[in-house]
Amino acid sequence: MKVKLLPNSFKLIGLIIGSLAVVAFLATEFFIQLHKTLMYGEVLQWIFKDLILLSLLMICFSKEKRENDKLIPIRFKHLKNAFVFGCLYWLIDSIWALIFSESPDQMIDAHEILVLIILFYSINFNLREYNNKAVA
Repeated sequence: MKVKLLPNSFKLIGLIIGSLAVVAFLATEFFIQLHKTLMYGEVLQWIFKDLILLSLLMICFSKEKRENDKLIPIRFKHLKNAFVFGCLYWLIDSIWALIFSESPDQMIDAHEILVLIILFYSINFNLREYNNKAVA
C-alpha cells in the first residue's frame, strides 16, 4: 500500500513554526495577564494553538530519512494506539469533570485532545525508531 507523506524537510519547517507559535502563545498569555486589555488576545491565542497543532501534524506525517514499506504498518499501529489513548483520556476526563467539577468549563477541549494524541503518537513512534537504531 502506497501512503503519501510529506517530505522529510517538513519536520524542520514544523519545528520552526511550532517553536515560534509556542513563544507567541506564551507572550500573548503574558500580555493578557499583565494588561487585561490586549485586543483580540483570545483570537490570537486560538490562532497560535492552531499553528501549534499544524506544526505537530507536519512533524508527525513527514517521511523519515530512511523511509521504507515496513514503517507503514508500524505508523498505523502507533496511530491507532494514540487514538485509543486520546479517546480513553477524553472519556475519563469527562467523567471526572462531571463528578467532581462545579463547572463544565474545566473539561478538556478538542485542541488539547488532538495535541495529546499527536504527542502520544510521535513519542511512541520515535521511541520505537530510537530502540531499533540502538539494537542495530
